[in-house]
Amino acid sequence: MREKISKHRSEIMAICIFLVYFNHLFYEPAEGSIGFIIHRNAILGVDAFIVLSMFGLYHSFEKNPITNLRTYWQYLFRRILRIYVVYAPVTVMYMLIDNWSIKELVRKLLLIDQLTQSIYVHLWYIPCIIIFYIFAPFCYMLVKKVKNVPLLTVALSVALYIFLFTVNPTGLIRRDINAILTRIPDVFLGFMLATYDDSLSKKARNLYAVLIAVMALFGAGLVYYEINYGFFDAFHADNVIHSNLLVSAMIVVLALIFDAFDKLKATAFINKALALIGTLTLEIYCLHEWVWKYISPMEIKLGKRHIACALIIFVASMGLNRIGRFFLQKPAK
Repeated sequence: MREKISKHRSEIMAICIFLVYFNHLFYEPAEGSIGFIIHRNAILGVDAFIVLSMFGLYHSFEKNPITNLRTYWQYLFRRILRIYVVYAPVTVMYMLIDNWSIKELVRKLLLIDQLTQSIYVHLWYIPCIIIFYIFAPFCYMLVKKVKNVPLLTVALSVALYIFLFTVNPTGLIRRDINAILTRIPDVFLGFMLATYDDSLSKKARNLYAVLIAVMALFGAGLVYYEINYGFFDAFHADNVIHSNLLVSAMIVVLALIFDAFDKLKATAFINKALALIGTLTLEIYCLHEWVWKYISPMEIKLGKRHIACALIIFVASMGLNRIGRFFLQKPAK
């Protein structure tokens, strides 16, 4: 399974950004409809981004081990640079068009406002993934020391949920910080999927499959509960356990679907188109809500507004991607 996920990682990333785009830019469909259920749970795309990032990091750590402080800082510099070649120019563009002060720009570039006020003040996924990048090598070391990665993942997740259910009602944790804390299991889920290898014994592979299926069943149950009865107040957050439980199954199912698409001439082109979009996910994430803010008030039909928004975002994302590649490749020359 690891090989299939690795092969179709870009296509899965494309589906994830579609989910995030749908969640942010489309009005909530009629309650009880399929569209309503998808819209309410489209935040799964964020969890999948984190899981797939950690999945990729696991293989990176295998090839380029972090053995000392120097290699740790080199790894962290490369990861943060990849983010900032997109995040920095987009944030500068926000400043120029939205009339931010230089002080506001600097505080958001350095993530000061996000960490001291609310991560939601500006592109919250950026501080979230950087924090996970900082701690990922240590999580990897822990994973390498245990024989049963699925069991470790479940144990740490359950411990986290108990902690959050206990501490959150006290108000000690800032509400927006839950968006980061509730996604800690995604780090270990990414590492777990990275170890879900065909070389494992049949018993071990069955353990992975059963665990992913059981998590998905519990996740589906929580989705049903949340749609009918509301979210768990103890979490003070709108996207919590069900995302962790469902995300692994979603990634596995998508990997299998795209693998089947590859074998059929009629659908192989879908993989190629999605793979292209999958390389632009960070750019699309940074731009989509901001572009829609200026497109949505236009006095044209809603469908045309969405088409115009999608085209602008795609073209701008392609440009940002090319600029980013230029800066990332330049030091190597």
